[in-house]
Parts: sequence; C-alpha cells; structure tokens
Amino acid sequence: NACELTIDAMATFTVTDGNFINIQNDITVNGTLTVDHQGSVVQVEEDAVTTNNGSITVSKTTPSIIARNYVAMSSPMSAETRDGVYANSRAVFNIIPSNFVPFTIDFDTFPEFEFAENFLDDDNDFLSQSLGSDPLPTPGIGQLVFPSPSHDSPMAAYDLDYTQGTLNSGTISIPINYNGPATINNYNLLGNPYASAIDVEAFINANDAVNQVYYWEHLTDPSAALPGFGTSNFSMNDISIRNALLGIPAVNGGTAPGQFMASGQGFGIKADQAQAMANTPVVFTNSIRVTGNNDDFRTQTTTVDKLWLNLTTSAFEGAVSQTAIGFTPNATPGFDPGYDSPRLGTFLSLFTNLDGQYLAIQGREVFDTSIELTLGYSTTVETEETHTISIDHLEGIGIENAPVFLIDHLLGTTTNLKEQAYSFIAVRGIQSERFTVVFEERDALGISDGGSFRESVTLYPNPATNQVTLSYQGAQQLQQVIITNVNGKHIKTISLANFNNSQSIQTSELAKGMYFMQIQSNSETIVQKLIIK
Repeated sequence: NACELTIDAMATFTVTDGNFINIQNDITVNGTLTVDHQGSVVQVEEDAVTTNNGSITVSKTTPSIIARNYVAMSSPMSAETRDGVYANSRAVFNIIPSNFVPFTIDFDTFPEFEFAENFLDDDNDFLSQSLGSDPLPTPGIGQLVFPSPSHDSPMAAYDLDYTQGTLNSGTISIPINYNGPATINNYNLLGNPYASAIDVEAFINANDAVNQVYYWEHLTDPSAALPGFGTSNFSMNDISIRNALLGIPAVNGGTAPGQFMASGQGFGIKADQAQAMANTPVVFTNSIRVTGNNDDFRTQTTTVDKLWLNLTTSAFEGAVSQTAIGFTPNATPGFDPGYDSPRLGTFLSLFTNLDGQYLAIQGREVFDTSIELTLGYSTTVETEETHTISIDHLEGIGIENAPVFLIDHLLGTTTNLKEQAYSFIAVRGIQSERFTVVFEERDALGISDGGSFRESVTLYPNPATNQVTLSYQGAQQLQQVIITNVNGKHIKTISLANFNNSQSIQTSELAKGMYFMQIQSNSETIVQKLIIK
C-alpha cells in the first residue's frame, strides 16, 4: 500500500500470484513491472495513471481447454494488438452487437424455451475476425479468443502476456448497443479492463444497464446436434449467471460465479432496454477494483440468507439446472433489476415463477418463514425419466434453522428437502407452477394427504388398456376425476355425480404412458398414478 510507486531503470518489480500493490495515485515504470496470473495492481484515485517508460507485462493463463473452444477475454493493457498477445492463437473474434439477432425458436413446438434468454445468433454475422496487427478493442470490451495454435491441438492451458501500451486505470465508459425489445437483442460482450479483480456486485449496482453478467464456462465441445445457425454450435448449457446477489453454475457443470471477477475475464450482458432512450453506457471505475480474489476459483462471502436448488435428470448424468434465491433488504417481493435474473433457454431448466417471469436467480426481502416461492421446470427430454429436485447448498442463519418444504401440486405431496430429495417422472414439456417452496409446515395448499379416503379408493386394472374401473365404498360423495399427463396437461374430466360404488372410465383414446388421476370428493382430493399399456 503506497501513495505513489516508481520503478527505477534497471529494476524489476514482480507482483506474484496472490499478492498485490495498492497505489493511491500514479505509477511510473522506468524499469520492469511484471504482474503474474493471479497478481493484482490496484490504483485508487480516478485520475491515477500508469506511465510506461520501460516494460510492463501482465500474464494470464487460460483454463485447460480443447482446440475448438474459446475463452472470452479482455486486455488490461491500453494498446495491445492481435499479433501481440494473441500471435499464436488460431483465431480471435470481435463482436458486432448491432448485428446480433437471436436464433428463432418456434415456441409452439418448443414451449420449454419461452421466456428464457437466448444467446444463439441467427446467422453469425455478429462475429468479425481480428487479424494481423489489428488493435484490440477499446478497454472494457471483450473478445472471443481461440488460444490453441491449430484445430487439432491437444487439450491445454495457454499463457498469454499483455505487453503493449500501459495499464488501464480510472473511468472507462463503454457505449452499449440497444436493439430491444426488452433484452432480447441486447447482447454485448464486455470484459474486466484492469490488472486486478473487480467486485461484480459493485459493478452491477453502479450500472443501470446491467442486471446480471454471463460467463462462458467452456465445458463441452461444439456440435452439429445443438441448435443454431452454424454446422457446429456451442451450447447455452455452458453459460453461468451472476447478479448483484448471487450466482448459479452452468447446466453442464462447473461452479457458481462468485462476487469477484478476475482480470482479463470477458463476460456477456443483455443490456436493460429501459436505458435505451438515454443511451446509457456501461462504466468501469477504480472504485470497483479489489486487491484480492484475482483467481479462477470463484468465492464469495455472504451476510444474507441464500438457497440454491438443483434439478437433475436420469437421462443425462452430470447435467444440473440450478435456481437460486437470496433474501436481502435490497430486494422486494416484486421484480428487482440486478437481483432478479431471467433463466437461460437450456434443455433442462429449474426456475422460480414471479408473476409469469421465469427466473434463474430471484431476490426476495429479508428472510421470513412465511415467504412462499412458486417453482417450475422444463425439459426437452422426450422419454419418461426420473427428475430430482434437491438442495445444493444454503447460507445464512435464518434459512439454516428453517425447514425447506417442496409442495407438488400435481401429486399433492409435501417433502422436506432438508431431509430428502424429491423425485418425480417427467417427459418433455414445461410446468411453470407445479411446485411451491415454503419454510414452515402446512398442508399441500388445500390438497389433503388422503388418509383413509386414499386407502378406500382403488383403480383396476392398472396398468390398463381400454378402460379402468374406479371403486370406492366410503362415506364421502365423489365429485369428479381429472386426468393429466406427466407434464400437467389436462387430458379429460369425468363427472362422478352418479357414482355408486364403482364406475368404469374409458381409456382407449389415451396413448401409452403414465397419467395422473385427481379424484375429488366433497371434502378431499387424492392423486393416483394410471399406467396405459
């Protein structure tokens, strides 16, 4: 920590991994300044500059990736070029935000992707290749870098040395592209412009155009089987999300992004269309820089209650969709920019439903056991598979001392997720209001456990083919039967107004598979499975 720093001629000063220099004002380099991969250089005053009369090198090391994958990166130096730091990289692409138009998805055919953010372009004209001595973009703008020297290089990590110009410092203002409507076309690729980590929470709170950031986690190979314009497309299941409150990992794996973003890290945003009229830029300032946490292991501290829930499917081992809820005085029960983030259009999706807005991350008011959360899911898996909802982890004294109940409105069940995970059968579809999460014990919101009524109702034969017989000899008056499929879609309703001990129900028009029969009496409702063979 110092007021100013001067590195004399012939002197070499190295900021090693895990260490930092925190300089209030200017830095003058007459000799050599080297900043290792996880070293940090911070300048505090907004008008503080670094004068480079000697040599500056900021080193970054990519994750270990395959040759066909890329890393989103941003230069911490002011005058870097394509044939400088990326001379050995086989390809570097700039983003043209004004050309980004999402790949069209037919929501009638694929309702699972509706009301979800889409980062798949329609024709790839938003990519522009950087060649030769092209200068890198303005500090704060990101690029897509394929660091391997060839298409068939083995999996490896790559060392990149930024050496041209001087260290970026102070206020950096980035013009943002607004195409609307909402955030649909407003993809911009940005990046941390400093030789230190930045506080993502402080960055989001300082920028009205940014409500969350998206990271590319380079987890899986591009494939022709994935949706998109190209013959080989990347997967949105590889994108993680972080807002001002917390983060969730990509569906395909990895860890949840923490509060701090490493130097050189590129990231995507979907700019808030509400800022379009004012043409609000994104601004980086020295005030968001931090002296630590400049590493690829993303960690965070917490002073609020937080809950992360996972959805997995037996169809794809290792795939996890996560939704997260944070309870903070900075949020309300309504939609809060920066604290509520829409879900991505991934093949498997667990989300909270806030008045029809499907959220990957939801911010709520300070934790109270009376709070209720509407939970939904979608899947594009065509076959009947077991899906499981579980607690990944939680933080905070309030939620650590409270139960976490999952109410399944379709089956009329209540499960304490702190005691066991909840499994159910599902096929392709979306059920946006199937579950409620509560933090105090109650019945299944009006659906009875059944008791002796359940035990007195029988269905036979089950599995059935052309018909099934419902039998009941208890004291209650049966009202009707509602048959739904495993996605909750209403198939048919049968009146039981003339019920007398038993009644045959025609099922010949039902396709093979599993169904649910909601049997309603004058005071209770039970749900039984029906198999059509």
